[in-house]
Amino acid sequence: MILSDRDIKVALKYKEIEIFPTPLDDAFQPASVDLRLGEGFLSVDGTKLADTEIIVKPYDFLLASTLESVVLPSGIVAMLEGKSSIGRKGIFVHVTAGYIDPGWKGRLTLEIYNASSEPYTLKSGDKVCQIRFMRLSSPVERMYGDSDLGSHYQNSGGTQASYDKIIQKK
Repeated sequence: MILSDRDIKVALKYKEIEIFPTPLDDAFQPASVDLRLGEGFLSVDGTKLADTEIIVKPYDFLLASTLESVVLPSGIVAMLEGKSSIGRKGIFVHVTAGYIDPGWKGRLTLEIYNASSEPYTLKSGDKVCQIRFMRLSSPVERMYGDSDLGSHYQNSGGTQASYDKIIQKK
């Protein structure tokens, strides 16, 4: 079951779901919450490209993160999707891996691709994506972050390159 705006607000009030900083009223959509672009843009290999603003050239791919941190309990999963307002300009905010497991804690890394023939400027604080929440039929046995699962990105404080790239740099 996808949570409605009412259900999301109740889950936030009782800290079943946590979003930091707390979303303002204009962030709530009928069945999702808008999230904003954080600071720190990286190339695929983890090289820092910019801090607070970047021009995404045509057919470029880069990594960024949400400004907000999200914490999910054992009975809720989430999906991250780009906002249609920038999707209609050819900007894919989350190319893949939009699924967020129960137990997730941290900021969400975004995989941004400019599929258009025009450059596009992204700035920290822009509303770029939305998160929707779904209640599971029962709580999971092992949450994201469990040592047996090899969860590489738990407690992410910002944009994260691929775990494979991080290992290769060491």
